[in-house]
Amino acid sequence: MKKTACLVLSTVVFAFMFSIVALVSPALAEVNQTQQATTLNSQGVSSTAVDDQSQNEQNAHSRSSIQATSVPKTSIANAQVSKQGMMRNVVSGREIKPTVVIKVSGKTLVEGKDYRLKFGSEYRVPTAAGTYSLVAEALESGSYSGSIKIGDYKLFSSPFKENIQYALSPVTNSNFMLDATGKRPNVGSNVTIWTRNNGANQMWYLKLGADGYYTIKSAANDRFILDAAASSPKVGSNVSIWSSKNQDNQKWIIEPSTNGSYIIRNAANPSLVLDAAGISPKCGANVSVWSAKSQNNNNQKWTIKTLNDVYTSLDSLAAQNKSVIADGTYVIYASAVGGNPVLDVKNGATNEGANIQLAASNASANQAWEISHSGNYVLIKNKRSGKYLSVASNNSLSGANVIQSANADVRGSKWIFLKNSDGSFSVRSALCTGISLDVQAGKSAAGTNIETWMSNSTKAQKFKLVSVPAQVAKCENTIDTTGYYCIKSIRDNNLQLDVNAASTANNANVQIWSATKMPWQLFRFEYVNGYYRIISAHSNKALMVQNNSLVPGANAVMYTASTADNQLWRAQKNADGSYTFFNKKNGYALYVGSVSPKAGTNVCTSGYSPTSNEQKFKLERVTNLMPTGLYNLKSALNASQVLDVTAGSGANNANIETWTNNAGIAQKWNIQAVAGKENVYTLQAVCSGKYLADNGLGNAVQVASGIDTKSQWKASIVGGSYVLTNVETGKALDVTNSKVASGTNVGTKVITNGVNQRWNLVTTAPLPNGTYIIRSRVNTSQVLEIVGSSTGNNGNVAMWKYHGGGNQKFNFTRNSDGTYTVVNCNSGKALDAAKGASSAGTNIAQFNQKNQKNQRWYLVYNSDGGFKLVSAANSQVVIGFNGSSPTNGANVCLVKDTNASSQHFKLEKTTYVPPMPAPQRDMLNKAQGYSSGTGYLIMVNRATHKVGVFKGSQGNWSYQHYWSCVTGAPGSPTITGVYRTTGYKRMSLTTDSRARWCTQISGGYFFHTILASESELGNSLSHGCVRLAIPSAQWIYNNVGRGTTVVLYN
Repeated sequence: MKKTACLVLSTVVFAFMFSIVALVSPALAEVNQTQQATTLNSQGVSSTAVDDQSQNEQNAHSRSSIQATSVPKTSIANAQVSKQGMMRNVVSGREIKPTVVIKVSGKTLVEGKDYRLKFGSEYRVPTAAGTYSLVAEALESGSYSGSIKIGDYKLFSSPFKENIQYALSPVTNSNFMLDATGKRPNVGSNVTIWTRNNGANQMWYLKLGADGYYTIKSAANDRFILDAAASSPKVGSNVSIWSSKNQDNQKWIIEPSTNGSYIIRNAANPSLVLDAAGISPKCGANVSVWSAKSQNNNNQKWTIKTLNDVYTSLDSLAAQNKSVIADGTYVIYASAVGGNPVLDVKNGATNEGANIQLAASNASANQAWEISHSGNYVLIKNKRSGKYLSVASNNSLSGANVIQSANADVRGSKWIFLKNSDGSFSVRSALCTGISLDVQAGKSAAGTNIETWMSNSTKAQKFKLVSVPAQVAKCENTIDTTGYYCIKSIRDNNLQLDVNAASTANNANVQIWSATKMPWQLFRFEYVNGYYRIISAHSNKALMVQNNSLVPGANAVMYTASTADNQLWRAQKNADGSYTFFNKKNGYALYVGSVSPKAGTNVCTSGYSPTSNEQKFKLERVTNLMPTGLYNLKSALNASQVLDVTAGSGANNANIETWTNNAGIAQKWNIQAVAGKENVYTLQAVCSGKYLADNGLGNAVQVASGIDTKSQWKASIVGGSYVLTNVETGKALDVTNSKVASGTNVGTKVITNGVNQRWNLVTTAPLPNGTYIIRSRVNTSQVLEIVGSSTGNNGNVAMWKYHGGGNQKFNFTRNSDGTYTVVNCNSGKALDAAKGASSAGTNIAQFNQKNQKNQRWYLVYNSDGGFKLVSAANSQVVIGFNGSSPTNGANVCLVKDTNASSQHFKLEKTTYVPPMPAPQRDMLNKAQGYSSGTGYLIMVNRATHKVGVFKGSQGNWSYQHYWSCVTGAPGSPTITGVYRTTGYKRMSLTTDSRARWCTQISGGYFFHTILASESELGNSLSHGCVRLAIPSAQWIYNNVGRGTTVVLYN
């Protein structure tokens, strides 16, 4: 007991003495502690370790001093915690501790007394980049227990150097830069993203402070730094540049993100990040701070690069794509703008700085480019000038011009080829990230400028290359070169090569069209040194690739034959019997430009595909060179002169001549092949049904039969035209004396193949529009008529003997679909299959015109000289009558087409003059009883308000004019009786009168103009004069002289 008391007393005395020392000499204690820490540090022990050791000793002392009692401790697990500075950038060698405040029951705990901070597994403050779980632990020596998680303490790497300028770009587009508005921004200048301009207002200094925050300083004015509006920024706070105030809203944490990008957080509120407005910001997009997004956040990610970083990145890109394009000579074409124009040195210039543009491919040296590699970069040298494709002045901005330059060592002359998914290339400049070769505005026109622009994957930046020259192997001579061929698309046997519009001009376009045997669809082959030349029968010109084009899509045209490579073709016979034709110049295959071809589809050349049916053609040898059907035969001497039956005669041995083309029926010929005789034809005159023949005396006539050899003709093609040789006499159809004039005789002469013996065929409609009598072919006295001259709907149609009435005359009008509408002259109504029916037996009547199929008719010419009228609604039925020969009253209806003569009609051209209205006829009859002192007579009917002007003499007057007029009002009637004009005329009745062009009848009565409008005509309004429309009054004033009889009557 005594021993224990002594021990306690000693301890108390010792503690008291230690306190005295501490109170007397606190400085000494601090010095000793510092010295102790220094000694430990020199031994590799940190000051934190010293603190830990002192704390351990204190804890041990405390434990030894507590013997009998234990004070309860308060847990900090549910303490109130506030924190700041939980994100920082690493400051080399510096411990940066976040600010943490812990409160328990309103009392603020003291770090080092009540708790300590643990960073992950360590108690010391970290200095390396990383994420550390920050926990506060209660000290055993204190009055608290337990621990509480503060959060994650994040330290980010700090790769940026002071005094180096950086460009900040949103990852959405590396050609947009963080931009302080203005070349030399002022306080408050707004910050946006803008197209790169290489200006100082788009460059920034990044300075790391001792607190682990960056300030971002404008290189244009280093007094201004990036500033988020207000000391406590909120979502959407604007970003501008401002003078430094050393506030957290002007400080930034730069956090590494994906793919080398960064998120830039505001130190005042790290949940807010630098944000360019819009998911895909555009030039001018505003910059603010916004809540950080976890998705679609590319507008919150930034690349931060120096110029050297850019070059390093480009060097890497070049290395990755070095093998994309092989060395060689190429044509480079813009593959997506349309028409495949190529890169071209303007005007073929060879001087330094000559401009680069688009042009149509023409195989010239100024369009050929020699590609080689300089290290990993591509050099593009023009074959003609020997100079390199280069960016003018090494300008790395969008819109920089592209030229040719002798300097291959600068970055502006170096390029990187990137392969696109569609097989095209993007051509990147070595000057700056995201700058590509570009067709200005994506245009395709020749002369369009070539420039550089921010990479955007649009059509303006897609290019393809063609290796030149093409290597096309020779072929064997396997096609018979003595004949003519149709070159048919394997896709559709009814479509074949055709020269557009039958042109014979150079550069006439080639297309496919519905098959005929016209000469512009016939071709022959010439074998030339291992290749074929394909010659048009029509023009004698050769199929070639237009303008020597070396790119896909090069057009196929006809041109004067030569030995040029673009007119030579390799014929490759395919396993299915078809042919593919490869052009020797460009190596591409002849191609029908659509997988669903139709008449008019263009023909060009394209890259070969063994499975492409658009590149396969069938050759069909033609034995009969002339097409059959209805044609005009135009003289090769003059296209306006055509083969014509003199006066449209129907007589045997009627003469044949040339006449100006008038589309008449006497100029239409039905050409038919003679069975069993190769390339022999008859030519039947549509107007007569008779055949062109040689009368044996050297003259061309028409005869009744086509069986005799004198009316048969063999066709040959000379100079793209036909020469017709008579089978019996061996002489050619010939324009006498090569004369070019209507009425020139056509005869036969010894074959010379001269122009006067050449004829061109032109398809023609079966019938020119006009008025016709529809005569039965088996009884020409019987014609179609409207029964009883009916003018109503459903008036019946029957056969009747011809009497010349309007009910037996019909107007034929050709429609756009090749059918005809047939309208009766008397009624104005159309031939109509009753009730829209189209079966055999359907009655034919007349009805109001409706332009429906039951009122439209195809005219089909027959060898007997007649026409069938085939229903457009049913091609199996035609207009006809029952029985083999018509009689008066035979009903007309639809009958099944058997091609019987009773179904054929002769269409005889005629005229129709509508009958004169009764009042007009009465005036004409009345006029015959008067004489006149001149060749004119004027009749005025006051009752009908009509004026008739007649020409002729008594008993023989005919109408010249028939006009409406104004006669005298009831209170001032026009005079009646017979008068002679006095010859007195005035331009106006009085100086202020509206009555003009005045011709005196008698006394104060005149013919003159109406006063106001033509609505006056037909009324009794005047003061006795006869008023006329202005042109009518002028006509009388100018043509009726003194002594003309004027008869005025009721």
